[in-house]
Amino acid sequence: MAPAGDAYIVALRMLATRELSEVQIRQRLAKRGYDDDEIETAVSRLKTDNSIDDTRVDEGIQRPCGTGTC
Repeated sequence: MAPAGDAYIVALRMLATRELSEVQIRQRLAKRGYDDDEIETAVSRLKTDNSIDDTRVDEGIQRPCGTGTC
C-alpha cells in the first residue's frame, strides 16, 4: 500500500512537534513506506529551506533546558 501524502509535507508535520535529525526523518519516512527517491527529494528540500539542521538538533541535545538555566 502506498503512503498517503507527499513525503515533504509528512516530514514537515513531523518537525512541527519537535526537532528531528536527518537520520530520524529518513527512518520515519521509510517506516511509513516512502521509497528512497521520495525520501531523498524530501530531505533535500528540507535542508534547502533549513527545516532540518543536524547541528541545531545536536545543540538541543546538549542543552536540554533550552536556555541553560536549569
